[in-house]
Amino acid sequence: IIGAISTATAPGKWRVVVADRPALKIVSSVLQMHSVLEQNVVTIQLITRNRQPYPDMDAVYILVPCADSISRVIDDFRVDSRTGELQHRKYARAHLFFTGALSDTLLAHLRSSPAARYIKAVAELYIEYNPIESRVFLTTPSEQPFYALYSPHALNLVSRDLDAAADRLLSVIVSLGIRPYIRYYRPLSSAPYEALEPSLMSGYGTATACPRIAESMAALIQQKLNDYYSHESNTDNSTKRPETLTPSVVIVLDRSVDLYSPLLHEFTYQALVHDLIDLDGGNTYTYTLESTDGQSQGAEAELSEQKDPIWKQLRHWNISEVSQTLADKFEKLLKDNFGMQAAKQV
Repeated sequence: IIGAISTATAPGKWRVVVADRPALKIVSSVLQMHSVLEQNVVTIQLITRNRQPYPDMDAVYILVPCADSISRVIDDFRVDSRTGELQHRKYARAHLFFTGALSDTLLAHLRSSPAARYIKAVAELYIEYNPIESRVFLTTPSEQPFYALYSPHALNLVSRDLDAAADRLLSVIVSLGIRPYIRYYRPLSSAPYEALEPSLMSGYGTATACPRIAESMAALIQQKLNDYYSHESNTDNSTKRPETLTPSVVIVLDRSVDLYSPLLHEFTYQALVHDLIDLDGGNTYTYTLESTDGQSQGAEAELSEQKDPIWKQLRHWNISEVSQTLADKFEKLLKDNFGMQAAKQV
């Protein structure tokens, strides 16, 4: 992301970053805003809002590849439909970076639009997933993916969610720089959605087989990988061609492989924190701190890998081990800090 922003324009030149909400959420999950602003960025604007024009500066767009975002980019460089003359221009030029693969239809729409003459670069970053931890990420395709994939009353949503999740998993694979062999889990009693549909539509309790979600997902991922490799093979980017990537194995599982884990209670430090503390945004603890003069003030503690090394070390430990380890760390802190020892004695 930083590379895309910093290299889009000439070194030292000021620029504007424009993003839609999904893309901004992705950027915010991995970068502090000051890290973006340090790249000679004047401001970060949300594409759905009324924005202040900067006609003398280039704009770096970070967007999800959808029709709405494309239309808003075109609208930023509006021309008179009768004369073809420029009617309105928010920025000097546009550098477009998409979080995932841009369809041929949307690319053709961009190329044929009046804004095309002002677009200096179009690239796909493949960052369309949400990294929760260094080894955990979400590819959530909708607000209720479990319902959409498993409910007998949501068969019309299955294809949509599977396709969206496959797009996001493609982003993960491309980000890792691997060439995977796709393997998937098929339940012993399973059937494709087409075979399940007649019995499922009559209500719950009538199905005798589990839908092949992992198999369908694996097929979609392979299809999208083939399209990606075909596209990269036709470009000059030799570093992303299949033969140059690291061979790996990707195993696709669905919830039917383990029905019990969601019903079990974990005894890890991370589970304890989420059970007992109301965290803002899932990772920020807000509390009241009393100063030395007796005044109370609000404070925040963010539980993240980047900011809290103790949280990173202990979050997956059993709470009994964490309790003893924290006590030992606190005693060592007192021992090594004479000021704290004096305060404790007072």
